[in-house]
Amino acid sequence: WENQTPSLNPALELIVLMATFELAQDCSSFVHGHSGLSDYIWTHMAANAGDKRVTRLRVDDQKQVFNEKYLHSEEGLAKLLDEKRAIKEGMKPTKIETVKTAVT
Repeated sequence: WENQTPSLNPALELIVLMATFELAQDCSSFVHGHSGLSDYIWTHMAANAGDKRVTRLRVDDQKQVFNEKYLHSEEGLAKLLDEKRAIKEGMKPTKIETVKTAVT
């Protein structure tokens, strides 16, 4: 889990995320793309808006962002990991099934 942040400074990035979340609560418009974080921020903006109107503008037009080529790389990685685990445990590899879900 270590060093999974672009700046390699997790404390700073957490402060930035928390500040963004708090400051967004006072905004009347929210412009964003596909992101779980942006959905979370929007949910709280709308819930805490009170009687003011809050506008949401999605730059991706709510299109599906998932790219088909990533499905195959995921399957390949899952197969490789399954084989490595089976070798380590002295077992036969099991079949990996990938369930494709739509991203909203």
